[in-house]
Amino acid sequence: MPNHYHFIIFGGNGDLARRKLLPALYRCEYQNQLPETTSIVLTTRRPIQKSSTFIESVENDLISYLPGRMVHKLYFKRFLLRLKEIQLDPAYQ
Repeated sequence: MPNHYHFIIFGGNGDLARRKLLPALYRCEYQNQLPETTSIVLTTRRPIQKSSTFIESVENDLISYLPGRMVHKLYFKRFLLRLKEIQLDPAYQ
C-alpha cells in the first residue's frame, strides 16, 4: 500500500513558508525523498492561484535560500505540481 503524505502549511505565502518550509520541501523533492503521492497544501488568506507571478516568486525564493544551483527546471516543475492552495480567512464568520 503506498504512503500518502499531505503537508499543510498555514500561512503558505508567509515568510516562514517562503524562507524555510518550501525550500526544505523542495530539497526533499530534489533528492527524490518525497513519495509520488505527496502533496503540499498552502493555506492563505488571499488567493494565489499559482499565477505566473507566484510561480516566479517561489522560484526566486528557492534560488535565494538554497545553496548553489539546486533549483533545476525538471525538479521545480515536479515541485509545483505538488502545490495546492486553500484560501482560509480566520476572521470570516
